[in-house]
Amino acid sequence: MIADINLLPKREKRTNGDRIYLFSVFAVFLLVAAYIAYSYMSSKQELVQAEAYKETVESEIAVLQMQVEEQTGNQATSRVAAVNFIEYVSYDVTPIMSDVNKRLPEHAYLRELNFSESSVLLQTEFENKTQVNLFLSSLQSSPLYVDATIQEINSFTQNSSDSTDNTSMFEELPMYSVAFTLVIDPNKIRVQEVVR
Repeated sequence: MIADINLLPKREKRTNGDRIYLFSVFAVFLLVAAYIAYSYMSSKQELVQAEAYKETVESEIAVLQMQVEEQTGNQATSRVAAVNFIEYVSYDVTPIMSDVNKRLPEHAYLRELNFSESSVLLQTEFENKTQVNLFLSSLQSSPLYVDATIQEINSFTQNSSDSTDNTSMFEELPMYSVAFTLVIDPNKIRVQEVVR
């Protein structure tokens, strides 16, 4: 038999476990590197989108600020115009109310007064048409009004809820609901205010 002599140093074969370990470390490193690369690319893309969105929002803000400035300017102008209009149109209503109440006949009733820019609408009730005629001529002779006209006359009877057969034998006289329009002269009313 021949002796087996090996003069080379003894080397052990690498096992598959070391290779698997190195391969798995390398694979994890590649996965981490791929994730970092993906995160970098996606964040770069999101940054570009965010900057584009920021620019559109800033342009919208600029447009809205311009609109607000226009609205504010228009509102300021409209407020000034409203104040000027009110100062021009406004008049004291006390002389008109006093004059109407002074001219009403004894059994006539003032139900409503509506004031507008250049006229007054009166809603009154009278017992007969003679009172309506006298009141109209009295209004026409007043220096506060340019014109006084009758808009509508309606007759009505007052129905009493506690009427009995004894009152049915008396004839009820109708009352007249009359709407007047008085065209006013604001300058004469202002002069009337100064005289007071």
